[in-house]
Amino acid sequence: VYVQGVGGTGTSNWVGPVTFTMPLSNDSTCNAIDLAVDGTTYTFDNSGATTQANEGTIAPPTTGFQTSDGWGDSNIDFTTWFTFTAPASGNMNLSGLVEGFDGQFAVYEATDCSDMNTFTLVGANDDALDGTSGAPDFSICGLTPGNTYYLMHDSWSTVTTGVYSIQLDEIVT
Repeated sequence: VYVQGVGGTGTSNWVGPVTFTMPLSNDSTCNAIDLAVDGTTYTFDNSGATTQANEGTIAPPTTGFQTSDGWGDSNIDFTTWFTFTAPASGNMNLSGLVEGFDGQFAVYEATDCSDMNTFTLVGANDDALDGTSGAPDFSICGLTPGNTYYLMHDSWSTVTTGVYSIQLDEIVT
């Protein structure tokens, strides 16, 4: 944010950028923030995030840290939620590398945001597939173009929260 004072006889110089943290509003599936699949880097903070009832039932399986179908462990501790619309190609890359926060992503299809029984795992990643970061970075192919998907971000640690990034890019082949 940039700030400028406007008075009766003039304006001040611009000051900024000023960084601030908004209150956590996407701590549950039904309050997910919609993100564009256009390469924009979004920055968020999961301080104060919790888990909602039955959220642990949809934890991705323990398939390893550098996989695209699960996590290194199935703990869910500090989740925040997002939605996105699948691009025309049905293929995309999901990355948390800009901030490098040691987190994990999971992507779901769901028919009812308030019912965990309707959530179906589509893909998940704990650490970058190339092993260069503890931040998630992986691709998903075969999404239904135009459908809305849910994206869960969670800390890998059971005690650490902080600033993380999300970048969603379409893969055009």
